[in-house]
Parts: sequence; structure tokens; C-alpha cells
Amino acid sequence: MYFSSMHGGCDSRWGYTRPRFFECAGETTNAVFGQDNSCSVYSEDEGGPGWRTGDGGHSWESDSGVAPLNTYLYTIDPAEKGRGSIYVDEADQLYCPVTGGRLLVGL
Repeated sequence: MYFSSMHGGCDSRWGYTRPRFFECAGETTNAVFGQDNSCSVYSEDEGGPGWRTGDGGHSWESDSGVAPLNTYLYTIDPAEKGRGSIYVDEADQLYCPVTGGRLLVGL
């Protein structure tokens, strides 16, 4: 089981989201990131953007011609979904700032 809390900017909670716990299965049970500190985040939408980190999540570069993932702000306003901010729903699911599709993680 892994713990994660994302930093979304400065606010009264020091900018961190509510902590979430994840259970991993298969080969991912030994690492949140790959052996080379890499991880990918991508939109579930076909042709949607993707981002990759090679430094454990400090920076997220895209080969899709969009801004780095870590430069987008977070929002809880459903009207902003897919309009330039990472939307976080009530279940703490993250949505792509470009397409509005769910963000998925892969190693």
C-alpha cells in the first residue's frame, strides 16, 4: 500500500491535497516509480496528451506539445474540467487539463 498527497499550490492546507492510499498489484508492488525513478501519466482519451517524469515526480515533461504537468493548477470546479486546470472530483480522481479525460498512471 502506498500513500500520496499532491501539491497544488499555496492554500490554508499548505497546498497539499487530502492524503490518498493506493494498493498496487503485480510488478508495481515494489515501487511507486520505476527502477529509474520514472513514471508516466496520460489522458484516457485516445490521442490525448501524456507526461513522463524521470526524476521521481519533480518535473513532468510531455512529448505532446503541451505544458509540463507540474505547471497546471488544480480545481474542484466541474465547469473547469478540460479547460487548463487539473480537475479533482469528489472521489479524488484527477482529470486531464487539456481533454478533461481521466488521468491514468503507468510505470
